[in-house]
Amino acid sequence: MATSKEHWEHVYESTPDAERSWARKDLKDSLNAIDRVAPRIPCAIIDVGGGVGDDSITSHVAFDDGAGYILDISAAALGINSEERNQWISIMGVNTSFCVGDVLTAPLPQVEVWHDRATMHFLTDIKDRRRYIERAADHIVPGGGIIVSGFSTEGPTHCSGLEVLRRSPSELTAEFSEYFDVIDAYEADHITPTGAVQRFAWYLGRRK
Repeated sequence: MATSKEHWEHVYESTPDAERSWARKDLKDSLNAIDRVAPRIPCAIIDVGGGVGDDSITSHVAFDDGAGYILDISAAALGINSEERNQWISIMGVNTSFCVGDVLTAPLPQVEVWHDRATMHFLTDIKDRRRYIERAADHIVPGGGIIVSGFSTEGPTHCSGLEVLRRSPSELTAEFSEYFDVIDAYEADHITPTGAVQRFAWYLGRRK
């Protein structure tokens, strides 16, 4: 992957929650997208790069028993004090499983909805992006939905000190077209905690 575990551990350990540019408590964009792509509610859903806290969709979505999953490359992002990687961990009393791992290599569950609010745009190598799409296709059931958002062509060129690959809605649609039918593709603004405006491209698709 284009980013390292060490980089993101440092970001999460050195930056307060409210100061991270991607932080948001208003999740209506993601929740509305989930309503549009989910084949049923409740459903099995994975939040890629989700972390935990108020800006995690797992705090707001109803899952089947044991069918909420959060994957993040950083243990600090998940609030897990563990060196174990690539293992899904269930915590008593929490209807969500957690895994510290890279989306390109970690074991993944079969899900009905795949949600990624700002992870794929860090994959600047075309081979990594292809691998990401293939893994998503392999782990979303037929008829299931995918939601991917990242900086649009009008968005920033970097995030958290790393270069990102900006994509227009039409470019995202083309990338996913082999395995997914487009439901919608559009742009929307994200307001950071400091008030900066970041333009995002969103892709909503249905597994063929």
